[in-house]
Amino acid sequence: MVAVKVIITTNFDPLIERALADENLSPQMISSESQVHGMRPLHHAPLTVIKVHGDYALPELKNTDLELSNFGPAMNELLDEVFDRFGLISVGWSATWDRALREAMERRATRRYPTYYAAHEGRLSEAAERLTTQQETHVINISGANAFFGDLVDRVMILSERARRRVAPQRSKEYYHHITTSGPPQGWTQLPLLTIRVVGTVSDVYEDFEIEADDRDKLVAALNASKVVARLLNLQGAPLTAKYADGPSSVGLGTPPFVGLVGWEYEQSAHQNDVHAVYRIGTDGSNGISALAEVRGPGQYMSSSSVTCFIDMGFSVEQKLQLETVAELICTGLVAVTAEMPGALIDILPRNAEVTKCEIQLLASNMNSDSSMRNNAFSDIIDLTLVNSFKYPAPQNPGQQMMYAANLTGGLSRAEAADLTVDAIGRMVKQLGYMDPRDGQKAIQKTLESWASL
Repeated sequence: MVAVKVIITTNFDPLIERALADENLSPQMISSESQVHGMRPLHHAPLTVIKVHGDYALPELKNTDLELSNFGPAMNELLDEVFDRFGLISVGWSATWDRALREAMERRATRRYPTYYAAHEGRLSEAAERLTTQQETHVINISGANAFFGDLVDRVMILSERARRRVAPQRSKEYYHHITTSGPPQGWTQLPLLTIRVVGTVSDVYEDFEIEADDRDKLVAALNASKVVARLLNLQGAPLTAKYADGPSSVGLGTPPFVGLVGWEYEQSAHQNDVHAVYRIGTDGSNGISALAEVRGPGQYMSSSSVTCFIDMGFSVEQKLQLETVAELICTGLVAVTAEMPGALIDILPRNAEVTKCEIQLLASNMNSDSSMRNNAFSDIIDLTLVNSFKYPAPQNPGQQMMYAANLTGGLSRAEAADLTVDAIGRMVKQLGYMDPRDGQKAIQKTLESWASL
């Protein structure tokens, strides 16, 4: 099966056709307005090559500035369809001279599929710089087209092999990344009243892993675009009041707990190096809402051959969080640590590296920063009425910790993360003593399905 459905070229020569013929491929060729009118629909043709400037064997060539400044209505309509319905990889095109083609790309109203621009040694023309910015294009630094396409084919083959052997997540009872109760993680000064931790482990990574400044930029961009941040920011509209976590004499601050909850920032208090990155959003964990994102490379924390991605979310607020809200935070966090964060680091991960495990942990810490004890339980900070049952009474002492883990064969999609979260919530609340959470799971499933379908 042909993975590429459409090729757009500004060349007049037949080299593309010859290369395709060598692979026993016979594309539908479009090089003029009249051919657009008689073409097969794109989704019915196995492969279509569009020569927007014409074919050397035909009279309708476009070469002058005036000719390159506009296409006919049929060609424009075809390009609009291509840019709306397909992702795009642009290679060997400066975007400087082809005004009509630039304008066709600029007309693209949707962002359903990503666009990529391969820039030789990272250099972009002024026209390409404007276009990639306007289109939110991913710019890829390449040394040459041959090496780029060879690498791309290898990566696609690896993904195809992974897809072939991919199986549904399998529950595990092995936990490697506990939230320590003896003190807060690097970046916080205090353990919040509620900590939600999600972890993704990428296996088969050895000594070559090294986080450069560009990789940090990509990681922060992925974190800022993550739905977990959007969900945290959405809580700004909720009637929550920040509360000091430290001690029974906690006092409501009377202000929303979201001061500084804007974007991820480099966490200066954490020990960071070329295999360890920590970023924070929000407070320092002592009150209100905060989150930490962390990447630990090989050699960090019991790991000699893996990269671990963490997101810790902390809540010290007066009002209880709804269980559906907790589920949404877990679900979006799972996508972040198993897909979005590893995806941002793809250039420094080995090709055979794969996400193999995820963990979920919730902690209602009963220890203050001075090691004194405080009264705190999940029922104090999460509204658990959804998992109450008439048949089984609610537990009197629901405890301080819940855990769930699963073995994976790749990063989680939204739908997979939603299903995993529903199973995790059901199993974790039973650890607390809520023995029949089925009605609550149904409500959570409905909430998460609407998010996963976006």
